[in-house]
Amino acid sequence: MIGLDAPESNTSRYGYVECFGKEASDHLKTLLKDAKEVTIEKDPTQGETDKYGRTLAYVFFNGINMNTQMILDGYAFEYTYSKAYKYQKQNKDAEMTAKNANLGLWSPTACAGDRKKGTEDADTTTPVTNPPTRSYDCGSKTYCTEMTTCEEARYYLNSCGLSRLDADKDGVPCESICN
Repeated sequence: MIGLDAPESNTSRYGYVECFGKEASDHLKTLLKDAKEVTIEKDPTQGETDKYGRTLAYVFFNGINMNTQMILDGYAFEYTYSKAYKYQKQNKDAEMTAKNANLGLWSPTACAGDRKKGTEDADTTTPVTNPPTRSYDCGSKTYCTEMTTCEEARYYLNSCGLSRLDADKDGVPCESICN
């Protein structure tokens, strides 16, 4: 889904389920249950697929942009991969609205305020380990030279949308500290 980054709901990427990952997945499934009409809109500025081979598109249920709705409801972050996209302003506005209303993952009580705190995933046989509980603030660092750990670099890439940290676009930020 173009323009959003939802918390991971399985352990395959980080070895743990991200805070609010299960809730985000369940929310999208609930919205889909009520969908009478589902349409897909591509965006020529974003390409056909991402680096993992997934189709890139906007998803509309009953005429409502679900990419934006997930952010507005507090179940995803706005995410700009490398260049502006069609609904970027709406998504950024939706994130600000969700933040201001303390909705979903923006709630101070969500995962005890630690958005990267791992949770147990009952559907996996892979051992789940919680990440360190250190917290970071988007906007405080913007370059690899400012990062001290790979965990920190991953946070800024995935939660703050700092795509510059992944220069070769392979999903691994700050290669000098993450390899």
